[in-house]
Amino acid sequence: MASLDGAATSSGTTIQSVSFGTAAAATLPSDASAQISAKKVVAVPVTISAQGGYDALRNFVDQMQRIDRIAVPTSVSYSVADDDSQGTVTINSNILAILSSGSTQTNASSDAIENATSGVSK
Repeated sequence: MASLDGAATSSGTTIQSVSFGTAAAATLPSDASAQISAKKVVAVPVTISAQGGYDALRNFVDQMQRIDRIAVPTSVSYSVADDDSQGTVTINSNILAILSSGSTQTNASSDAIENATSGVSK
């Protein structure tokens, strides 16, 4: 699964919203940090909401886990409605991105979001 849109399409859900927070320095295990040289790793908070039936939403979450991107989920919440097709899922996670050594503090968030979302349809 290559994209957020692909996950929605294959699961039969509709993306309701995608929002990004401010990038911050990521805390990595020492083994991982030792293998990244001359670059800065940041975590970009992202919240994704999708709508569909309960089984479709569970499939969407499964497809999201298969996207080739390093994302650390912080929470997943489901809301089930009387009409099965109107349920929602909200996924909060941090997408890890590597910034080039030339990135400044002022452009770190936009660079990180660009790096974190490359290949994701907006």
